[in-house]
Amino acid sequence: MSWLDITHFDGIIKIAGVQVRAILKSDIDRIWNENIGEAFEYWKYHFSFTNNKMKEDDEKGVDTSDKLRGGHKVKAEYQIPFISETGYRSDFFQYEKKPHDISMEDVKRMIEGRVTYHLGRNVEIIESYNKKPVEIVSKIPEKYWSSKDE
Repeated sequence: MSWLDITHFDGIIKIAGVQVRAILKSDIDRIWNENIGEAFEYWKYHFSFTNNKMKEDDEKGVDTSDKLRGGHKVKAEYQIPFISETGYRSDFFQYEKKPHDISMEDVKRMIEGRVTYHLGRNVEIIESYNKKPVEIVSKIPEKYWSSKDE
């Protein structure tokens, strides 16, 4: 298998009302253990999200960088609220179920859980403004899809 070739979600979510493109991928790998004569199987998940407006404006040639603050920081309207000043976040994590065994409910739980984890205490602040901390806008696919290197 190639690296992170199973896609479980590629769509739009909202974090504190801001549209974000989220991608949830995974892969399974096996390592042969010569001592016991069998393969050891392991899997991992990767969740990345990008401010959707930043991506669209970058493609149009609009300058999204914040020259005053320097570095890779972007203007406030292109950030991911309470999570990223660069408009992008990448996150590797483990989940108890293998990628081929997860359901739509598992995908929903992973997305909401990872975003809530990154928001931390800010969840209470967001909710105090009558906003949802995380909302899945795009439909979660019933089945994962794979892009294998043949």
